Amino acid sequence: MKILRPFAALTSGLFVSLVGATTARAAGDDVATAQVLFDDGKRLMSQERWSEACPKLQESQRLAPAIGTEYNLADCLEHQGKLASSWAAFLEVVDLTHKRGETQREQAAKGRAAALAPRLGKLTIQVPARAPGLEVLRDGEALPPEVWGVAVPVDAGDHRVEARAPGRVAWSSTVRTADGATATTNVPDLVPAPAQAPATPDPSTPAPAASGPGSPPQPAPPDTGSADHTAAFIFLV
Repeated sequence: MKILRPFAALTSGLFVSLVGATTARAAGDDVATAQVLFDDGKRLMSQERWSEACPKLQESQRLAPAIGTEYNLADCLEHQGKLASSWAAFLEVVDLTHKRGETQREQAAKGRAAALAPRLGKLTIQVPARAPGLEVLRDGEALPPEVWGVAVPVDAGDHRVEARAPGRVAWSSTVRTADGATATTNVPDLVPAPAQAPATPDPSTPAPAASGPGSPPQPAPPDTGSADHTAAFIFLV
C-alpha cells in the first residue's frame, strides 16, 4: 500500500473534517455509518481485499460524501481493475478540490487521472438508424443521444447494449471490452413489431344465449324447491 502513504494523513484527516460539513445534508446516523464503512474499507484495502473494500467505500461516499472517501475509492477501484471507474472518481476529486482551492490535492488527483487515461478501455455504440422514440442502454442505463457514436471509457469486461423503441422489436447484444483498446458495436435498425391478431373464441366454450327481439323464448328454470308455497298450503286447508 505504498501508493497511499503520501495521502494517508491527508485523506483520513480530510474525511473527519468534512463529516461536519456534510451533516446538513446527511442524517446523523448516516454520517456515523459512513465513518464505520470508511474505516472498514481502509482496513480491507490494507489487506489488499479490493473487491470487499470498494463497495464499503462506495456506500460510505453515498451516505456522507467526502473528498477523502472519494480519493480512497478511486485508488481502490484502480487496484480492483476498474480503471474507467477509478479515472472518473479521480476526476471528481479534481473538480471538488479545484472548487475548494486545494491546489495540492487537486494536482495529486489530476496526476493519478492522467496516468490512467492511456490505459482506459473504451466502447463506441454506433446508431446508424434512429427510429422514433429510440432508447439505447448500456448495462441497464439509458445513454443520451449525444454519446452515441462516441468512444466512452468503460471498465474492462462484458457490457450489455440494448435498444428499444415504441412499436419495434427490442434488440440486445453483449460486448467485451479490454483495457487500452476500443470496442465497437452497431445498433441495427429495429424491425417493426408484428401486429397482434385478434383473439379467436375457444370452440369448446358454449356461446352465450341470444336475447332481445326476435330471439326464441328461453325455457323457465326448473323449480328447485326454494319458491314460496304459502298459496298452495292455504288451498289444501
